[in-house]
Amino acid sequence: MAKILFSLCLAVYMFSGYGFCQEKPQQVCIKNTCINIEVADTESSRLQGLMFRQSLDQDSGMLFIFEQAGRTGFWLKNVRFALDLIWINQDKKIVDIQTNARPCQTEDCLIYYPVKDASFGLEVNAGFVARHKIRVGDRVDFR
Repeated sequence: MAKILFSLCLAVYMFSGYGFCQEKPQQVCIKNTCINIEVADTESSRLQGLMFRQSLDQDSGMLFIFEQAGRTGFWLKNVRFALDLIWINQDKKIVDIQTNARPCQTEDCLIYYPVKDASFGLEVNAGFVARHKIRVGDRVDFR
């Protein structure tokens, strides 16, 4: 039984880069910068995101773990501050970035989509990407 579970865990990890065999990451590190994160890995937590919060701590973010890789978009409905959006593929490389995405308080919100498939999305305060010189192609580490 243990051998079967190990094989299943290995397959999930290899194909998704994240799975139930790993603990949820607590930090995301890009270049020499690490931030504390909250993980949104269920449908309800991904839908809620950062809605209705007044702010996000300076060295914090929210990591979205998508059920499958794709061009999953973000909308900032009822978010009260601008964000930088970072899409990350299963190889933990940044595939797209949207800086200074504006919040939306109406029913007709802009949806921000990546140009390539992503397995993860990271929301951080606007200005984070420029301040830390983050670029498409940078490697990301989950800790």
